[in-house]
Amino acid sequence: MKLLSIDLADIRRFTTPVRITGIGPGLNVLSAPNESGKSTLFDALQALFFQPHRSRGKEITALKPHAGGAPTIAVELDLPEGRHRIEKRWLSKPQATVHRDGRLIAQADEAEAFITRLVQSDTDGGPAGLLWVRQGLTRLEGDSPRERETAKEARRSLMTSVTGEVEALTGGRRMDRALALTREDLSRYLTATGRPAKDGPLAQAMAAVDTLTARQTTLQATPTSLTAPCRAGMPFCANLQT
Repeated sequence: MKLLSIDLADIRRFTTPVRITGIGPGLNVLSAPNESGKSTLFDALQALFFQPHRSRGKEITALKPHAGGAPTIAVELDLPEGRHRIEKRWLSKPQATVHRDGRLIAQADEAEAFITRLVQSDTDGGPAGLLWVRQGLTRLEGDSPRERETAKEARRSLMTSVTGEVEALTGGRRMDRALALTREDLSRYLTATGRPAKDGPLAQAMAAVDTLTARQTTLQATPTSLTAPCRAGMPFCANLQT
């Protein structure tokens, strides 16, 4: 499962529609000043995947803007079966829909079932639990039985994903490749005995430090020499006296 885009409308500060695109494979970094809505974005994603469209619980009412409105979020996903668009709206005329390549394939409870299968899938869902480690979240449990069961599924998904990544990296060719790259990078800085490599970045940096330290010592001594009492016969002192 690959996330391609996110659309928000009437969710807290996002009273006008907002679209986030350019999400690529691998690591994506969302960077913005404080109070720009980063936490709101992840809360909305959590609601899309784990909160029923008919829910009126505190997680949903907390998404509603002060000016009112029906919180709405949609995402585009790249799945093995094709490109999908999942959309939910809460509170006013609640609905949930799933489109595949532009064609409606599920709505209401069928859409909820599709989403549940997606986030619980070992092959397509990925590390779903990782997404829900959000700012200010101190526990995964909820108030209702459904929320508690959803939290357990998220935790199981998270642990399974992390365990798989650790096992994949700590054995076999991936581990050998990682160690080889580490040794290659380290050899640019240090010899096998732990000394700075000749003409390497560390040796050059240390030489630059020595040069600058010597220059600093010279500059610190200059004011003292200039302000020392003149000795007879010094041309500089003679100029000062005249």
